[in-house]
Amino acid sequence: DTEAAAEAVKRVAGEKTLVLSLQNGLGNVEKISSFLGERNLIAGVTTEGSLFLKPGEIKYTGRGSTVVGELNGLVTDRIKKVVDEFTAAGFVTRVSRNIKLDIWRKAVVNSSINPVTALFDIKNGEILQHKPLYELVRKVCVESVEVARRNGVEMDEMEMVEKTMEVVRATAENYSSMVQSIRRGKPTEIDSINGYIVRIARKHGVEVPVNEMLVRMVKIREEMMR
Repeated sequence: DTEAAAEAVKRVAGEKTLVLSLQNGLGNVEKISSFLGERNLIAGVTTEGSLFLKPGEIKYTGRGSTVVGELNGLVTDRIKKVVDEFTAAGFVTRVSRNIKLDIWRKAVVNSSINPVTALFDIKNGEILQHKPLYELVRKVCVESVEVARRNGVEMDEMEMVEKTMEVVRATAENYSSMVQSIRRGKPTEIDSINGYIVRIARKHGVEVPVNEMLVRMVKIREEMMR
């Protein structure tokens, strides 16, 4: 889907067109830049909650925040303008000087929450109601943090576990995007989240058995729901 969207944008983009990716997962910026180049591309992450109702109709389910940044870490006039526009629209938004770190941090959180909720078809908050689910989420988080470190992205294990649980609490009534995709019989983001982490882990010789198991199980769930 990312490649198809990037190809469609490429056909209509001009020299001054600015493309912003707020997608979940890892590797999306690289995919888009292969079509459009990095010059017109900025990246970001958001924790704004939403629920897909039907094509063209999405329900806003939870207030969050958005971070955007240039790939080179500079604070440019255009990135400040993006922040101003988002802020004027009522979204809490800030500039990041290290958007790669922010993308990885969100990916670690998503890798921990999304596949678990998708497999059990539960709201995020139910993770805290069942100790085995809490432990499963914690183990995924620890694995994903180690892979990030080996890939040159520094983050603290305990901080990320707590951050993940903070997100669970803040979005307790939400269904993750992966749950929503499964219910709609659509492909999930498993390949660009846990699948990407597994591929990077293999590259660095890191064992990630829980991530590997979740990738296999979510793919089975996808197939069952089609």
